[in-house]
Amino acid sequence: QLGEPEIAAQEYVKLAYKYPDSEFLATSMAKLGTHFLKKAAAYEAEAKQFLAKAEDDKDAAFEGQALEKIAHQEYLKTASIFGRLQQRFPGNKLAGPAGLRAGQAFMRAKRFRDAVGMFTKVINEESYDGPEVRAQAMYWTGMCHQEIRAEMAAYSIFKRLTYDFPESQWAAYARAQLSQERLLKLE
Repeated sequence: QLGEPEIAAQEYVKLAYKYPDSEFLATSMAKLGTHFLKKAAAYEAEAKQFLAKAEDDKDAAFEGQALEKIAHQEYLKTASIFGRLQQRFPGNKLAGPAGLRAGQAFMRAKRFRDAVGMFTKVINEESYDGPEVRAQAMYWTGMCHQEIRAEMAAYSIFKRLTYDFPESQWAAYARAQLSQERLLKLE
């Protein structure tokens, strides 16, 4: 609340070590993961600014690549924290969204196979909100499959999404993906 996120992050870590059975641990893990997510996004945004100048400026290219690498490391920390939250507190209301965030952090770090693994855990947990959480995990799984050129897997998960959660916004996004030429060929 005081606008000191680094100190707050340190306190969340202390809470985890000193009180591993605390009722506040899941919430503090979510806040810690969000902290690293914000840091990663800031590094990524700064990297993009440098990389935009990279063609004309070699120093900018070097700086942009270095910041991009730091951003990826922060995304991996984020994914680890949210993944542990989901694993440790599977019944907590934060578990499903944490799994989504872990998968998305893996995606931002360009670790698409790890993202698919995390999203699959969310998809398979039937206690999570289907039209929002599980449907979203299905959509992002399809997008990851497209990134790694696994078109049939992408087609499959998008189709499943439209059958399992047809009224969700994520099914609408999946139908848009399915209407693209490369996936229409698989029909």
